[in-house]
Amino acid sequence: MVASKIAAERRAGVLTSERAELADLRDLILEAVGGYAEPESDCRTDGLGWHSPLWQVVRAAKSHPLLRNLDGYQAWRIVSRVMDVDELLEADSRLADETDVATAWADAHDRIRYLPGQTLLERALEFANANPVAGPRDRGPFYARFLDLLAGYVRLRQTDDPVNKHQWDLVAVPVQRWAEILGVQPNTMSAWRRWATEDGILVPHTPHSHASKRAAQYTVSLNRLLPVRGKL
Repeated sequence: MVASKIAAERRAGVLTSERAELADLRDLILEAVGGYAEPESDCRTDGLGWHSPLWQVVRAAKSHPLLRNLDGYQAWRIVSRVMDVDELLEADSRLADETDVATAWADAHDRIRYLPGQTLLERALEFANANPVAGPRDRGPFYARFLDLLAGYVRLRQTDDPVNKHQWDLVAVPVQRWAEILGVQPNTMSAWRRWATEDGILVPHTPHSHASKRAAQYTVSLNRLLPVRGKL
């Protein structure tokens, strides 16, 4: 009797917790829908290329623990439990029905690579952990870590904007910021950037300009990098 009572209380506790998480997710989505202004026309909405008007709502929702580690369709199944389709149609007038909303949500969820409050460079570092690469010349594991980050950074930018992905081969590698991310001194980061140039991975494109306060920009030759596992 005692055991069954404890089990029932535990089940009730789990259900209460799940309801609270679902209610929290609904509030998060409603806040995103209410705070998002649909652009008057298709446009570049955040500097990373064109996204559907629903994109920012999905991006906000993906930060919720219930959705963060799911694929797009799994995430939509949970979202559809807490939101009416009509409520989501408000975020994008081009969507006509549940089929449109479900497809747009799942597609955006799968393509979003970094969450609100997280920079692309920080997300690229996480991506690099799972997708290491090897350069054309062995310069040690710490330099290899920089190459992992560089490859991840470029690939995530391309993935976030598949239409204009070739534009994102052009990158700046500011020494101070990248040194902070990798936990090294700026002079070390400067040497790694020079090595990458010597190895043909970074190809100078636009020189640094003090007058315009523009950092040097490079094209990245991903074909000079080999995946340690899988494919690049």
